[in-house]
Amino acid sequence: MSAKVRKAMIMAAGSGTRFHPITKAVPKEMLPVIDKPILHYVVEDILASGICEIIIVTTAFKEPLIKQYFELHPGLGAEITFVHQNGHYGTATPVANVEHLMNKEPFALLCGDEIFAGDRPRVRQLMDVYERYQGPVFGVIQVDDEGANKYGIVEPISELKPGIFQINNLIEKPGPENTSSRLAALGAYILTPEIYDHLPLVLPSPRGELELTDAMKMLMQKQPHYAVRFSGQIFDTGTKESWLNTNIEFARKRDDINFN
Repeated sequence: MSAKVRKAMIMAAGSGTRFHPITKAVPKEMLPVIDKPILHYVVEDILASGICEIIIVTTAFKEPLIKQYFELHPGLGAEITFVHQNGHYGTATPVANVEHLMNKEPFALLCGDEIFAGDRPRVRQLMDVYERYQGPVFGVIQVDDEGANKYGIVEPISELKPGIFQINNLIEKPGPENTSSRLAALGAYILTPEIYDHLPLVLPSPRGELELTDAMKMLMQKQPHYAVRFSGQIFDTGTKESWLNTNIEFARKRDDINFN
């Protein structure tokens, strides 16, 4: 039997230049959505899924501020380890930085600036698919034609159950004319330890970045990959507009806020 998912990592090393000047003093993941930092919501989703071991990949500047916040909230029950990102820019680097902590086990991977709202935690939805099919899992949402211009699109082989797919390809922002799929990949995965066999093979992009999805596409040729269409809403807070919209949407859901 394959190992259970017992650990989660959060990528939180970005510089947050879109939010300057505030992010020169405050990590972008600690910007508030109403009265809690973005990262608090991400940690809550992980804990609600039954995972207590969390690794946050960040920077020397950010770590003390994030650490202090979570030390003031011991009731969350998270066991948080901090790792400083070291190496090329890109999503492959933080995953490589935590290999020594993963003990050759599967793990959840999340972005530090996406918030989920729904009846069932999104990490639990990923874990359900992993536990059933024992392979890497993408979290996806359904998008329209315009979404095919904005997101990486996964291409399914088949729909195994409603909302659960076996996939065999990922295309970065292909446009609606280049794929029939409208399943957009988000920053949420279950990864298996085999990913570490392929990370060293990833070549830098023209911008000098090492992308995790390049390693995943290599692994797809050897190991079945899956996707789950999330039940719930994903809120991206990576831009000023999306962060403001997230605050508005969360304010509308709060009984203690008179928001019209």
